[in-house]
Amino acid sequence: MSPVVIFKVETPLRLIEVSDAAWRTLRRYRQRTIDSTEAGGVILGARRGPHFEIVAVTEPQRSDRRSRRSFVRRALAHRRLARKVWQESERAHGYLGEWHTHAEPLPTPSYTDSAGWRKLAKQLHEPLVHLIVGTHQIGAWFCDSSGLLFPAAPTACTSR
Repeated sequence: MSPVVIFKVETPLRLIEVSDAAWRTLRRYRQRTIDSTEAGGVILGARRGPHFEIVAVTEPQRSDRRSRRSFVRRALAHRRLARKVWQESERAHGYLGEWHTHAEPLPTPSYTDSAGWRKLAKQLHEPLVHLIVGTHQIGAWFCDSSGLLFPAAPTACTSR
């Protein structure tokens, strides 16, 4: 059994389950040194009713732009990786949202983050989940299809 991390959104009730493999990948990109740059990618997994099961995340690609305080994901490389996961899972695991890092212990979304997430949810007409990897903690947010953001709190680390 692999351990998973579970985040909970109180209202509206949503659970966000993060697989051990995805969690380990995210933690590798923490900005722990003064010269480390932001990283990011897309979140892949499945919707289980109102809940999310994160099974994988794409890692930064050579074409992405990275600096100490910004990350710009180039869509094409990540889209190819996401399509590969989708095909290998027989269309079970698709796009769930975005992740990136911040050089702060307890990450919070910037105005740019929040505005981008809202715009994306409205364009796609579906709820999304977003993660920010801080130097000490990983934060999670649920964004409903109308663009409203709700913070998620870590609730458990279990095995399945």
